[in-house]
Amino acid sequence: MPALIAALLAAAGSGCVTGPGGDSPTTPPDMPPVEPPALEESNLPTIPAVGETQTQIAVATPPATPPAEPPKPAPNGPKPGERWVSPATGMEFVWVDSLKMWVGKYEVTNGEYRRMKPEHYSEVYLGANLNGNRQPVVYVNFYGARMFAEWMTDGDRASGHLSDELRYRLPSRTEWQAFVECGDDRQFPWGNEMPPRYGNYADAAAKLTFPKWPTIAGYDDGSPASCAVENSGMNDWGLFGVGGNVWEATASDPSGRFFGAWRGASWRHDNEYDLGCLRESVRDAASLESDFGFRLVLVPSAQ
Repeated sequence: MPALIAALLAAAGSGCVTGPGGDSPTTPPDMPPVEPPALEESNLPTIPAVGETQTQIAVATPPATPPAEPPKPAPNGPKPGERWVSPATGMEFVWVDSLKMWVGKYEVTNGEYRRMKPEHYSEVYLGANLNGNRQPVVYVNFYGARMFAEWMTDGDRASGHLSDELRYRLPSRTEWQAFVECGDDRQFPWGNEMPPRYGNYADAAAKLTFPKWPTIAGYDDGSPASCAVENSGMNDWGLFGVGGNVWEATASDPSGRFFGAWRGASWRHDNEYDLGCLRESVRDAASLESDFGFRLVLVPSAQ
């Protein structure tokens, strides 16, 4: 019996089975092949062949929205009653309610004018400097002043800070008359009596520099020639230098297009007639002088 078991084990290792009595090996009968269960083709994963790229399933997406244009700055500008500073130049404006407009707080300075015309030079008068950045610009005629107003309007509109409904221009003669008198028909910019209470005129300081000049007795504003606009004297409406420092260009009407007159006298004047609110220079629009300058107003475009 042990021999039979050993023979059977040996036959299993060789892949065959001996017949009864161990006389000859027999081959196990063939077994029918077992078929794997059929799988539907739709259930089979897609496997790319070597060198091929697996096809991706397209997913529907909404159409792309074209990029929007960058927003433009909202048109802006001051509201009635507010003060205003021009972004193009830093020039300050004061709201004058009786005129329904903004009036330049100061005369236009050399520094502001040179934003448009960097090479401008206001010169030196008999040794007195007129060219400081905060002194009023001079040697500019009516046409140069009008051009500057247009340039400043274009600049503040282009930057989006000023609405097309507003513009800078020169004041008219009647508008200038209103803000020099401050609504009470005064004789001089400061009131009705001499000497001045403020303003840059021919005074004791001028006498030291120009000994032969006639000057205002008992008055010293501290400046022999034009002074920084902040030092030119503030009137009752918060405007500086309306009267004295430099003559100011005005237009004939609110369009600002046509010449009116030079108003306000300057640092070179001393007599009562020249210093009065009604005084106008006889010089014309093209005049270029050491004491001729201007200020601007800001108004609705239709005005």
